[in-house]
Amino acid sequence: MIVGAGSIAWAATILGSARQAPALERVAARIVQGDRYKAEDLDRVAPVMAEIAATPEPRFSSLRAAVIYELRQAETAVADGRRTDIDRHMDALRKVLPRALATGPSDSFLWLALFWRETFTGGSDPTRLPLLEMSYRTGPREGWVAVRRSPWTLALYSRLVPDLQEVAVAEFVGLVQSGFKEAASILTGPGWSLREVLIPRLATVDEPSRKVFAKSLYRGGYDVQVPGIDRPSERPWSR
Repeated sequence: MIVGAGSIAWAATILGSARQAPALERVAARIVQGDRYKAEDLDRVAPVMAEIAATPEPRFSSLRAAVIYELRQAETAVADGRRTDIDRHMDALRKVLPRALATGPSDSFLWLALFWRETFTGGSDPTRLPLLEMSYRTGPREGWVAVRRSPWTLALYSRLVPDLQEVAVAEFVGLVQSGFKEAASILTGPGWSLREVLIPRLATVDEPSRKVFAKSLYRGGYDVQVPGIDRPSERPWSR
């Protein structure tokens, strides 16, 4: 609670005085780190977005921050069902993403953001999969990108070519190996229908990481046999 209150206070200070691109970059960095802000608080960064859009040659870090900002706002609007805001932020992404990619074509997050936007607005067309492939090609082992990419990729698993399916499975295994707490929710969410594929592959993960992962599942009430890890004697699970 104290940390959350501190983040809110920090956001109020930064967002309230945001009149330069570096302020947006600091906000974007905090979003990447997992800080959460209300949509109305982030809306106070809008003047900075206007400055970036009006700048003929903004620096790459500002364009990338703008993508992070607009993507978070779009995701929040989608979750809340705010149609007008969805359209507004999707349109903003349509404008800023090409500029960002033109400046930083090797940035895996930007390719992932473009894939998400194109899929959301135009549906799951196989012709868009090369955008996802570019994200993997340019950043196969970026943890914070993988945490976002893995749920989206596993949700589309049946539509992927075999090589990309293998990459998706390996990425999930890597998240477990690296101790990302999001791995459990990814399995029990979009990866649940694939558990017979994903769980056996965890045999290659070191034992401490498997134990941490298994404990997260058991605490959530999921009866899953993680390779080499005994289930608890008392069964708290319901799923």
